[in-house]
Formats: sequence, C-alpha cells, structure tokens
Amino acid sequence: MAAPIVAPPTRNETQNTIAAATSYERGTDTDITLDDATDFPNAAHVIRIRNADNTKWCLVIYSSKAGDVLSMAAADDYALEKNVTVGDAAYEWLAGSVVEIVCAADEIGQIMAPIAAAGAGEVFFEESGVLKTDSGFAWDNTDKQLILAKTAIGVTQGDYGLKLINTTAAAAGAQQYSPPAIWQGQGWKTDATAETQAVTFRAFVRPIQDAAAPTGAWDLQASINGGAFSDLLSILSSGKLGINGVAAPEYSIDVYCANLSPAARFHRETNTVGQAIYLDLSLLNNASEKTSYGRIVAKPLVNTDGSEDGTLAFRTMQGGTVLDCMSLIKDQVGIGISASLLGRLHVDQASTTAAIPVLVLDQADDSEGFINFIGTSAASAVGPISTWTGGAAIEGFFAIEINSVRKWVAYRADPTA
Repeated sequence: MAAPIVAPPTRNETQNTIAAATSYERGTDTDITLDDATDFPNAAHVIRIRNADNTKWCLVIYSSKAGDVLSMAAADDYALEKNVTVGDAAYEWLAGSVVEIVCAADEIGQIMAPIAAAGAGEVFFEESGVLKTDSGFAWDNTDKQLILAKTAIGVTQGDYGLKLINTTAAAAGAQQYSPPAIWQGQGWKTDATAETQAVTFRAFVRPIQDAAAPTGAWDLQASINGGAFSDLLSILSSGKLGINGVAAPEYSIDVYCANLSPAARFHRETNTVGQAIYLDLSLLNNASEKTSYGRIVAKPLVNTDGSEDGTLAFRTMQGGTVLDCMSLIKDQVGIGISASLLGRLHVDQASTTAAIPVLVLDQADDSEGFINFIGTSAASAVGPISTWTGGAAIEGFFAIEINSVRKWVAYRADPTA
C-alpha cells in the first residue's frame, strides 16, 4: 500500500490537501480549493495552511464553505506564520499543501486573547485568560500569577506539572545539568553609595557520574548584585543533606562551619524557666517502634537578661523510661543526680542494689598515680593539705576496692603539731 499523501495528524482530526497551487495574499478575499472538503464544517473555522514538509505555515479563518472551496475574507487573517513574509506579499501554496482545522472561529479568542505579539519572535501574556479551556494553564493579570492547575491528584504523584528538562545526552566526564528555576528580588544597601541590588536564588539538578548508575544532587545557590553564585544547600539522591557549601555530604546532615560561628541552632519560642528544648536520638525497638534511646536537654534556670543560668542534661533509656544520667548545672557536673549538686562533680549512687562501685579509676600508666591532689600545703588544720604528722586516734574506716578486692581506709580527726 502506498504511503498516504497526508501524515496522520497529531492534534487535528480534520485535514486535507490543496488541489491546485494557490496564492493567498493578506488583505484580500481568497478561495482555496481542496481535494476533498467533505469533513470540513460549513461554519467559520480557524485553519492552518502548511506546505507538505511543514517548513512554512500561516493561520487564517475561512468564513464559509461551498463544496470543496473554502472562502477567506480579507479581515480574517492572523499574524501567526512560519517562514513566510509578513505584509502584502503573496503566500504561495503548492498543490499537496495541507489544510487542517484548528478550532471553531468563535473559539480563537481562547488562543489569541491572552497572547499578544511583541518583538520579532516574541509573545507575551497581555490580559487574564487561558490558553485552552482544558489545559489548566492560565495567566491571572490582576494578581500577576501564572497558574498551572491539575485536578484529582489524590495521594499519588504522576508525570505532570512543571518540568525543567535538559535532553542532551551526558558523556564520560561531561554531565548535563538541568535548567535552573530562578527567583530574584531587589534589596537596598545602606553603605555609600546606597543603592538597590539584585538578590537572586536558583535551584537545579546536578547529575553526578558514578559506576553502576549516575546519582545526583538538587542544589540551591545565591547571588548578590550579579556576583558569582555560592552553594547554600545540596540534597543528594541518596537523601544526604549538605549545608553551607557542602556539595558532597558524607552524612545524613553535613554542615560546614566557618571560623567559630555555630553550625546549627535549635530554638524554642518560650521564656519560661524550667521549660526544655531537646535533641532526641531514636532507633527502632524489637516491635519496630521509634524509641528515644538518648536525649540532650537544655533548660533555663534564670532567664533574667544578662544574668541567665542554664542546665544541660544527657538522658538515656533506662528500663523503658528516659532518665537523666548526667547533668551540667551552670559550672557543676552531676552524674546520677540532676539537682542540688554538692560539689563541682557530684556522683550519686542512688540504687541500694546497683552492685557496682560509685567510681572506678583504671590507671594503665605505672609511672603515675590514681589521683593528683593539688592545693595549699601548710602546717595547720585549716587548708586542704596539712604537713602536721600528729593527730587524734582513728575514728573509723571507709571501704574502697583495690583491683576489685575490698579494702578499708582509716580516717582521723584534725591533725596536730
């Protein structure tokens, strides 16, 4: 079977070919004779006339049909064409050129009304409207909104919406980034010379070459006053997040911190003494439930401006309940106790059945002792270290362990000369 003269239409169901060469001149009444106009409506319709290889075309309206002849009035022409001369020159259409229905004449406003010709090769939205009644793509001229609507999405995403695509194939060492989405505003600088400057953000996909398959990152960058873009945030296709210029994060969250500035801040909007903010560290238990196995908790003790005091507590899961295991209260450290500390370091063995010592000192260096007491040494019973050798009788003993063997150490009252 011979190939059809007219290729199957992609959008228009009604088309036919010109029977004989025709000259269509803008501003004149013109008739075009088709090989078969049976399927063309009698009422006025917008048609597109194109040559067989689609290298030139124009958009016009025929006002009436008689047999296979379509009649076009002088006024029913639109300045939409490809590779044809604009003006009074004739458009020459050879036999076999294709004529196809675009829409009814009274529907052309849905195509033309929101679009106006600008400079050569340009169009712009002029008024509110839609490109097509069922496209979901519209311009709101009042609120200056470009709208892309899609209904009945439900909870499953599909292949629709706004796409920014680069279809050029990548090669070894030559990845192809996506087009960026760009946002720009204007900010005012107050230093001399004061002026407005552009503040620009952009986001794009950055493919990353890899062995079995490429990976990628979604990058967010910023530029001030037309300067070079700096990396702000990168999310890898593996889910890892890099912040402040970390383009290849190695951890779930990887933050670069310049100088001594804080890498992160967690803030709770409250100024009530005793209310806490905490970082929760959770894993799954054997029932696949998220379980807080550790927390770092901060609380204010005093919230007076300029005289604030605070606590920092480390909590662990103990028998199914998250409890304090170590607390830093101002400049004191408590282990097993979180309030009313009696020293710089206060270790509290609260359990009567713990069966472990309160403190274990493991010294592997044979040249050093277990504890180094540093303080003022004097011949008195006032300071922490006394050089007197006399003293009262032994008052009692307290238990220690040496290499896990229980021993007793004697204690006395004040020393004497």
